[in-house]
Amino acid sequence: MKKALTLLLVCSLVLGLAVSAYATEDAGIPDNKNFAPIEELAPDALADMFGDSYPYSVDYDWPEVKDGEIIKGTVVSSYSETGEHCWNNGTDNASCAFDGDTTTFFDPYIGGNGEHTFSWCGLLLDQPYELTEVRICNRSGQEKRISGAAIQGSNDNGETWHNVVYVDPKVYGKTGLLTNDYHVFTPEPVQEYIDANLEYMDESQADFSVYWMGTGSYSLYRYVAIESEHGDCAEIELYGHPKAAYVGDEKEIVTQEKSSANRFVDPIEYVGEDNAGEGDFIKGKVIGGGGAWSDSASYACAWDNDGGTYYDPASAGPACFTGILADKAYTLTEVRIKPRVDWNDRTAGAAIQGSNNGVDWTTLAFVDRPEALPSDAEQQWITKTVEGAAAYWMFRYVSIGFEAGTLADGTEYSAEIKHGDVGDVMLFGTPGEATLEWIIPGASVANNGEQYDEAAAAASAVGLNPVTGYDFADGSAGFGNEGPENLWDDDVTTKFCGNEFPAYSVVNTGSAYSISGLAIATANDNADYNGRNPNKWQLLGSNDGGSTWESIAEGDDTFFEEVNFTYFVTSFDASPAYSTFKFNMDGCSSGTFQVSEVVLLTADAAGAPAASGDKTEPITETFDDSAVEVRGAYRFYEEQPDFKGDCLVDVRSDLDEISGYNALGDIGTYLHNLTSGGNGYCCKMDTCVWYDFEAPADGTYTFMIEYVARNGAERGVDWALDDPNGTARNYIDLWETDAHGFVVSSFKTTKGPHSFYIYAPTGMDDSTLKSCDVYWVYVYYTPDGLQNSIITASAGETPAETPAETPAETPAETPAETPAETPAETPAETPAETPAETPASTDTKTEEKKSGCGSFIGGGIVVILSVLGSAWISKRK
Repeated sequence: MKKALTLLLVCSLVLGLAVSAYATEDAGIPDNKNFAPIEELAPDALADMFGDSYPYSVDYDWPEVKDGEIIKGTVVSSYSETGEHCWNNGTDNASCAFDGDTTTFFDPYIGGNGEHTFSWCGLLLDQPYELTEVRICNRSGQEKRISGAAIQGSNDNGETWHNVVYVDPKVYGKTGLLTNDYHVFTPEPVQEYIDANLEYMDESQADFSVYWMGTGSYSLYRYVAIESEHGDCAEIELYGHPKAAYVGDEKEIVTQEKSSANRFVDPIEYVGEDNAGEGDFIKGKVIGGGGAWSDSASYACAWDNDGGTYYDPASAGPACFTGILADKAYTLTEVRIKPRVDWNDRTAGAAIQGSNNGVDWTTLAFVDRPEALPSDAEQQWITKTVEGAAAYWMFRYVSIGFEAGTLADGTEYSAEIKHGDVGDVMLFGTPGEATLEWIIPGASVANNGEQYDEAAAAASAVGLNPVTGYDFADGSAGFGNEGPENLWDDDVTTKFCGNEFPAYSVVNTGSAYSISGLAIATANDNADYNGRNPNKWQLLGSNDGGSTWESIAEGDDTFFEEVNFTYFVTSFDASPAYSTFKFNMDGCSSGTFQVSEVVLLTADAAGAPAASGDKTEPITETFDDSAVEVRGAYRFYEEQPDFKGDCLVDVRSDLDEISGYNALGDIGTYLHNLTSGGNGYCCKMDTCVWYDFEAPADGTYTFMIEYVARNGAERGVDWALDDPNGTARNYIDLWETDAHGFVVSSFKTTKGPHSFYIYAPTGMDDSTLKSCDVYWVYVYYTPDGLQNSIITASAGETPAETPAETPAETPAETPAETPAETPAETPAETPAETPAETPASTDTKTEEKKSGCGSFIGGGIVVILSVLGSAWISKRK
């Protein structure tokens, strides 16, 4: 639904300017940071808002507002200490956001090197209103600038602010309407509004209630950018009801990190060129961040041992740096810096810093303002001694600025961050011990010099097989229906096309593949629109659902030619096996990228997954004990059985304590917490939970799962050992009970690290078998077998042959609904959730169960099986 945004009303209410002091104390977001409180504004800095006939968004084909009246008041704004309110103090001021004209816009004044806005626009009301809906129209041609903006309310004339709506850039960049249109925000989802967005995105993305952050009733509202985007907007409409003033609950806003004097959060470029020269200085490969002013003043110019060349950063301050990745970890002892010819003073405030992860940097040497060479001095080395430094792999030269002070001749100087140019840098030190946490980019690749019409032909040309069956998981925004999912659909007539960088697309392959090559296809009109091939791209792999990535291969626009519907292919050394892949693009020469297909290539036959261990079969043992039912290798109990010996892995299934992820990078997708702060979860779809442990020896191991599978629900659970992709899983058709039940089985494995996996049952989406509720997971080392480990056995009893009741015998008792399918339907209390409520067959049994401990009887061996991590969640195909 593309709205026709025609001009219905022209209103040019220009605010009078008034110079006022603004708050200098960094009160933090969402407080009043760098803005003038309202009472400090002169009366002529206020402008009356629109009249009674206001042509709001319903005139542009949006549905009628579901709840609330449009709120009218007095347009107000803020000013910097030097009087700036809007860009160039022009007509693009606060009134333009409330004039009913989507062709005019509010363009905030920007300060602080573009890191934060110094101005906002708002409405001063005659009484407090509680908002029920917010509509914001972004500026045409600058659509993304509302990313990171917020609607905030205040009841103390702007001294403190409270968030109501926040356009989270981490979400908006993927799901936001990047056309010049209204964005409609509500506290809860409204299906009619979701339907209006479906032309631009799928239903999982179209709900803008995710941006509603808080409640409250306020007499002053403002629109302000609290992130790094400029903050322009065309129109703002607030709807609500009068209500006594109150401050409501707010969700926490986590703003994006920004580079600072001791942090660099943007991508680091790996140049790969050696630093030059002869001597005992530290050797390494050139890296950099933030860019250079020109190609002739690149990162490498600071490390080429040539004082006539220089690195000139793209901007002042810590947003840009040049550095090296050393060939090993070093403890720095001396630094030599040669300033740029005729620009000596630009080394003032420069630092040499060390890092092992590329994000957190420690200053090892610093050039203060008095230490900088005069601008007219002859170029020479500035030498600094370093003492007591830790060992680092990565070193950088960066301008972090200096404090105000006085020179030896009495000349005072103010604080400043210089541009940071430098002629040469040399570092000296001794080898040390440290772990490099930064991912070294993969090998740069070129195509094989040929062009292909089909992916199969391209794969055959390099002797590899295409991987098929991609499951799209995540990606950045594209134009219209030209989104990131199109990269993997085996159709060159669709494409991923857009102008946001970095652009990326993530897929799961279900099984792990070792990648030995890559085929990439151009799109439909590369021949007509040149410069759309990515000039920097990477293929990354992950085995933890995308939490961490390892580079497989990288390339640039020389990999392609300006032709349509054409595959280009390359081969390279086989990578480790991965099950999640990311294709990332950092830029292109035209500003608009497009790629139609990405095909992963493997040496495995017919694109088969990398080899994994054989299926771990449960061990069937026949004996009598207190089990209420025995099904093959699985034994079911109403009460938790005791085992001989210590419980070696005893992990309570508390979703609130589980740290992990799935392929979307989220915790809890298709993994449902039974209650907030509860001690159980329900696996849905293709989600799994796993428990890492170290097996002390070759032998037999027992697992026990505490669960609830209510009568009539036909519930099950799948398990496997060392099988992250679930290809060799075993399924358990659970014995049904309305109380907590226990299923026990055993398997053989080898000494060393292993992972025990729990999945939603196989085929749960297309069969009657459904997932159960899991409460506790145990793993025991039982070298003598299951029969000799269970100490509750009672000879002569065979309850498995005569269960008191089975669901099939009592169809009338089968509930129509299955409460455990959703957390909301799970009873708050279940009999076995606490030890006190668990029936015990002996006086001490209940007390011992939840500790998972007992004495090791029989063998006389105490074995410790350590849990290496908590439970992990992963979405698998």
